[in-house]
Amino acid sequence: MKNYLFSIIVFISALIHAQTNTFPAEGNVGIGTTSPQAKLHVEGQAKFGRNGIITVNWTNENNWGGNSNKWSGYIGFNAYRNNDDIKDFYFGTNRYTSKGVFEGSNYGFRWLYRIHNDADSNGQHKLNEIMRLTSSGNLGIGTTSPQAKLEVSSATSGDAILRIEADEDNNNESDNPMIQLRQDGDIIGVNIGFSELFGENIFGIGCRNTNNGGDKWSTFTINTGSENVGIGTSNPDSKLTVKGKIHAEEVKIDLSVPAPDYVFTKEYELLTLNEVQQHIAEKGHLPNIPSAKELETHGVELGVMNMKLLEKIEELTLYTIAQEEEIKKIKETNKELRSSVIRHRSLEIQNQESRNRKLEIKNQELEARLNKLEALIKQ
Repeated sequence: MKNYLFSIIVFISALIHAQTNTFPAEGNVGIGTTSPQAKLHVEGQAKFGRNGIITVNWTNENNWGGNSNKWSGYIGFNAYRNNDDIKDFYFGTNRYTSKGVFEGSNYGFRWLYRIHNDADSNGQHKLNEIMRLTSSGNLGIGTTSPQAKLEVSSATSGDAILRIEADEDNNNESDNPMIQLRQDGDIIGVNIGFSELFGENIFGIGCRNTNNGGDKWSTFTINTGSENVGIGTSNPDSKLTVKGKIHAEEVKIDLSVPAPDYVFTKEYELLTLNEVQQHIAEKGHLPNIPSAKELETHGVELGVMNMKLLEKIEELTLYTIAQEEEIKKIKETNKELRSSVIRHRSLEIQNQESRNRKLEIKNQELEARLNKLEALIKQ
């Protein structure tokens, strides 16, 4: 190994002026410098690998902070740079090969890349920045100015997709991708993703509060097989299963059964009130309405139950209309009877008055006759 290293040093030294090198018997070795600061100190560009495909050097980076005196070091794959180059342009030995550069400065680190089919000239090629780590600790993918610890951007076109994968070979079901959010000293948090604690092949969002029960694994779940969603349960048996109370301003339900306008058709056989009364006496509930035991066992389907209740309301409306017709008939009959009674009473009164007048006339005649008799007796 020492002979191999010595051969490299001798080869490089043949290309550099002897007065800029130092090869002490022991201590630090300098190439391009007479005051090496490490076991091997190369001042200037260094190449490694076949045909020098890997380049290590420093350069001016006026694009990092707007100051040309800011320096950066870089490691280039099939790429090297002069200080006077335009931002992100690197030379290469072959324009038909890909290029990559890793740069670092006082402003952070960045990764640049160019695929081989993006040739723009014979001698130099523009590299696109893929990722940047700023001095503030923000990591950006697809952006040069990340505003968070991790920011992924597709710039002005395309989708920005962040993919996290586990158990790629489908060999261990306990290997799962998950994102854990924590604050307040790991007391409060959220677990997002897949976990055997959510259930097999269940995507979930679980709340964490170590002061109140620790991690909860049924806050929100999606069964990736049935596509059922659960809130408060890891075993949703419908498209949405909620274990607990729901508070909503409005709920809209698409009907799975027809609306009961059929009640108003001529073909509908409306039970009589006597028949309804008999059904209640025998069954203990309204016709076409589930019993309390059925509701307790199977629950209530809101759409179906609302239509059944609407059916009963429409039936009650028909009963009310029929009763109104009966009441109207009774009122008319009562009116006729009252008129008849009044007429009959009026005739009786008229007859009585006629009899009274006749009696009064007779009384007057008798009184006149009595007067005459009295007069005759006095004579």
